Amino acid sequence: MNDENQDILHLLKCRLLGEETPEGKVRLDRWLQEDESHRELLESVRQGDGLQERQELFARVREKEALKRYDRKINYHPNRSLIYWARACAAAIVLAIGIGLLLRDNTPAPTPVATIEIMQENTQARLVLASGEEIALTKEDSAREILQPAGVKTVNRGGNLVYADSSRQDTALLYNELSTPKGGEYRVTLADGSNVWLSTSSRLRFPLSFRDNQRVVYLKGEAYFEIARDSARPFIVRTTGTSVKVYGTEFNVNTREKHQVQTALVNGKIGVTIESTGEERLLSPNQVLTYNRETGQVDVQDTDIYPCIAWKSREFVFFDERLEDVLDELLQWYDAHVFYMNERLKDSRFTGIIPRFEDLGKVLYFISETGTARFNIKGNSITVSDGQQ
Repeated sequence: MNDENQDILHLLKCRLLGEETPEGKVRLDRWLQEDESHRELLESVRQGDGLQERQELFARVREKEALKRYDRKINYHPNRSLIYWARACAAAIVLAIGIGLLLRDNTPAPTPVATIEIMQENTQARLVLASGEEIALTKEDSAREILQPAGVKTVNRGGNLVYADSSRQDTALLYNELSTPKGGEYRVTLADGSNVWLSTSSRLRFPLSFRDNQRVVYLKGEAYFEIARDSARPFIVRTTGTSVKVYGTEFNVNTREKHQVQTALVNGKIGVTIESTGEERLLSPNQVLTYNRETGQVDVQDTDIYPCIAWKSREFVFFDERLEDVLDELLQWYDAHVFYMNERLKDSRFTGIIPRFEDLGKVLYFISETGTARFNIKGNSITVSDGQQ
C-alpha cells in the first residue's frame, strides 16, 4: 500500500472510530468529493460489502461484539478503561484489515487452502468410575443415566454430567474422574450443586458425594469453578503445589503452564495455600495469583481477568502477548506442531480477540492479516515466517 492509501486508511479509521480531528475531517471530505468511488468505498466499509469472505472470520471482533463479550454468562464486568481499549483495538483491527484490502483491491480474500480442525473427539470426555470402568461421554447424549454405587444418581445430558446425592451418609467415600481430550471441554455438576467447566486436556477427580466437613476435589489442567455456598463445608481444589479454599464463589485454576499454577478470582473471596511453605494468600475479585513451583515465587496482581477465563466463552483473548505464547495457547486446542523460520519471530507481539473456530486455519489467517506473521500449513505442521515478507 502506498503512502497516500496509508494516509487515507488512517483518516477512514479515525472517522469510523469517532476519533476524527478537524484537520483530518477537512482532508477526508476533500478526498471523498474527488470521486464517487471514494464515497462508495466508505459505505462499503461501513456496511461490510466486498468483505463477504471475511464476514465469518471478523464478525466476532467487531466493536459491538467486543463489548458484549465482557458482559455475558458469567456476569463479569471489567474496568471501564479496558473496555474502551478493547473496543477500540478490536474495531481498529477489523477496519485496518477491511479498508486495507479494499484499497489494495476489491476482490474477495482467498480462503485458507489448508485446515487444521479441533480434534474430532472434542465432543467427548472420559469418565472413570470408582470400579475402574471407563465411559465415553458425548455432548449429544440427551439423558443418559450412568449406574453408580451407593445410590448416587448420575445423568449425562447435553455436555453436562450431573450428580444427585441420594446416598446414605455412612457409605464409603468413592471417587470418579472426568477427563477431556485436546480440543475438548466438559461440564460437571457435583453432588453439592457446584458447577465445574473442565477445559481442554484436563482432569478432575471428585467424590460421588461429599461426606466430611470439607469438599475436596483434585485438578490437573484447567477448570472454571462456580461453587455452591456452604459456610459449614469449605470447598478445596488441590493441584500440584497449591490448594484453593473457598466457601462460595467463581474462579479459574490453570496448572497447564510449565512449573506454574495460576488462580484468577471472578467474584467472592478465596485463599490460596502454597503447600511447600503453608503460606496462604487471600484473593479479591479481579486478582490473579501465579505460583512458580520451581522457584517458589508467588505473585499477586490486580488485573483484568477476562483473558484467563475467555476459554469458557469459546474465545482466545491476547493483549500484547508474544507470538510463541499465543501459538502455545492455540495448540492446547488443536492437533498441530509449530516451526519458526527465525527465532526472533517468537517475540513478535499480538493483540486480538478471536473466536475459537473449528478450523485453526481461520484463526491463523486472522493473525496473519494483522501483519504479525505468516503461516504455511502442511498436514498438521505450521511454519511461521515474517509477516512483512
